[in-house]
Amino acid sequence: MNCFKRQGAGRCASFFICALLLMCVTGRAQTINFSLDLRDITSHKVNVTLQVSGFTGDTAEFVMPSWSPGYYQFLNFADSVESFSAKNDKGQVLGWVRRGRHAWRVANNGSRIQLTYRVRVSGSRSFVGFSYLGADRAFIIPASTCMFIKGKLSAPATIELKTKTNWTRIATGLDSLPGRRDAFRAADMDILYDSPILSGPLEEFPAFTINGIPHRFLAYKPGSFDSRSFMIDLRKVVLAGTQIIGDIPYNRYTFIGIGPGQGGIEHLNSTAVSFEGDDLKTREGKVRMLHFLGHEYFHHYNVKRIRPLELGPFDYENGSRTRQLWISEGVNVYYEYLLVKRAGISTLEEMLDALRLNILNYQVESGHLYQSLAAASLDTWTEGANNQSATGTLKTDDLINRSISYYEKGPVVGLMLDFAIRHQSGNKKSLDDAMRLLYKEYYQKRQRGFTEKEFQKACEIVAGGSLGEVFLYVNTVKEPDYKKYFQYGGLDIDTTRRELPRVYSGLNLRMDKDTLVITSADMSSPASEIGLHGGMKIITINGKKATFTLFNSECAASKAGDNIFLSAIGPEGRKDVSLKLVKKWEAPYKITLLPNPDALQKDILESWSRKTVNE
Repeated sequence: MNCFKRQGAGRCASFFICALLLMCVTGRAQTINFSLDLRDITSHKVNVTLQVSGFTGDTAEFVMPSWSPGYYQFLNFADSVESFSAKNDKGQVLGWVRRGRHAWRVANNGSRIQLTYRVRVSGSRSFVGFSYLGADRAFIIPASTCMFIKGKLSAPATIELKTKTNWTRIATGLDSLPGRRDAFRAADMDILYDSPILSGPLEEFPAFTINGIPHRFLAYKPGSFDSRSFMIDLRKVVLAGTQIIGDIPYNRYTFIGIGPGQGGIEHLNSTAVSFEGDDLKTREGKVRMLHFLGHEYFHHYNVKRIRPLELGPFDYENGSRTRQLWISEGVNVYYEYLLVKRAGISTLEEMLDALRLNILNYQVESGHLYQSLAAASLDTWTEGANNQSATGTLKTDDLINRSISYYEKGPVVGLMLDFAIRHQSGNKKSLDDAMRLLYKEYYQKRQRGFTEKEFQKACEIVAGGSLGEVFLYVNTVKEPDYKKYFQYGGLDIDTTRRELPRVYSGLNLRMDKDTLVITSADMSSPASEIGLHGGMKIITINGKKATFTLFNSECAASKAGDNIFLSAIGPEGRKDVSLKLVKKWEAPYKITLLPNPDALQKDILESWSRKTVNE
C-alpha cells in the first residue's frame, strides 16, 4: 500500500527513466508502461496511454481482460473501450484490426508501440468489482483499463496516474517507482491486475505491525468512529489469521476502503472493501464488519496462495472455472467466524448463530435439492453467486430455485470437515493443519494450486482416515447429517420441522425506489401457481398502493387460507390475482451445547472455540 501526495504531471521524463531502469533490473526485453489520466470526471472516462518498447514482431495483439481476479464473473471490459489508436516510435499511425470481442491486432514497423484509448467507467455505482471515476475520487480496477500483450503476461509493468490536485493520497498494494508518488510498478501483469488503486481525499487510520510487518487502512469518507479502537480489534483478527498458517508472505498489507458501496475483493497484499464506520457503532455491526474484513484478509492465504489449480495462471479471456470455489469462498466464511472468535471479540453464541443462519438460508431454498456445492462453484461464472448477475440483472425464477450459494453451504461443510478431522484424529489435528499442509506443499514447495483429489487427500492425511462422506456433501445434493457432525464437536442441532407462526406466500420482494418488485417466486408456491414471477411489479395490495411494509402487515394480519388481492404488471401485461396464504413448516436449526458430552466431544469443543489471541 502506498499513501502519497500527488506530484505534478511534469515528471513524465523521470517516469520513463525509472521504467528503463526497471527493465534493466528485471532483465526482461519489454516493459509495458501505462499512463492513466483520471481528470475527465464529467464523462467518467479514463484516458489510457500504453507504451511498449523493444518490440520486434510484425504484429502485436493487445487484449483487454474479460474479468478481474477475485470476482468470478465475466465483465467484458473490452466493451467499454473507445477511440483506440496506435503509433510507432516515429509517431506514424499503425494499422489495426479488432480481433473478436477482447483483442486488437496492431501492425508494427518500429521498436516501440504506443496505444491510446478511452475506457468508460462508472460514475454512480460504488462497487469493488468495477472501476469508478467521479468528482470525489477514482477507484481503478487495472484489469478494466490496462491491456496485456497476448502471450506476454509475464512482462513487467509500470503505471502512472494523473489525477485532480486535491486528491492527496493514493492507496494500492503496488510498489511505487523510486522518487515517484503517483507511479507504480508490478513484476508482471498478474500482479498489476491483482492490485486495485484508490485515489482521492483519503483518511488513514492508525497503522499496526505484526512481526514488524506494517498493516495500514486508508478509506474514503469512512465516517466518524473510534478508529484507534477499531484498528486494535482488526489487528487481533489479522493476528488470529497469521497464527493459523504460521507465515506472513507479504512485506506490507493494505486495507483499501472505497467508501459506502458494495462488496469486498481480496488481493495478494491488499483488499478493497466497501466501508462505513457508522456500522461499528453497535455490537452487531462491529462483529459483522470484522467478519467481513477477516474474510477478505484470510483470502490472501485461502485462494491467493492456498488455491485451486485452475486459479492461476489465470485465463483472462475465457475465465478460470473451478469446482472448488466452495473452498476458496465458502470455507473462508467459516474461517471469518473463527478469526473473530479466536481474537476474543465474538462469543460462542454469536458464532453458532452465524452458522445457524447459513444452514437455514441453504435449507429453506429449493435449490439444495438440485445443485451441489461443486456445481455451484463451477456455475458462478454464468449464474453469479447471488440473485444477480455481475451487471445487476436479476436471475430467472427457475435459475434461482435450482441453485444454491456456496457462501451458505460452504461454511457449514467447512465446520463438518473440521469436526470430522478432529474426531478421527482424537483432536490432535484440525482443518487448520490441512490448510498449513496445503500452504507448504502446494504454494511453497510445488508453487501451484491443488486439484480436487489433492485437496481431499490432504484433509484425509491430516485426519488419518477417509472423509468420503463429507465430500459427498460437496459433490452431490445428499442431505447433510448435521447432528452426526455437530455432535463430534459437543454440539446439538434442532432439525425437527414445525409449523411457522407466519403465513407463507412464496413471494420474495424488494422496493425499487417507490415500486414494489418481485425478485422471485418460490418453486411450487402459492405465488408461482397463479403466475407471479420475478421482474413483475406489484401495483396494489388489497386496493392500496403496494409497499413492502404494507405486504408484510397484510400477511401478519392474515391466517392460513386467507387471500390477498394483488394487481401486478409484467411483460405479459397486467394481472389481477388472488394470492392464497398457506401454512409452512421449517426446522429452526438452532445449535446448542450437548448436555452430556463425552471426553472427546468436550475436548473438541473447548479447543475449537477457545481464544488464541492473548494480547
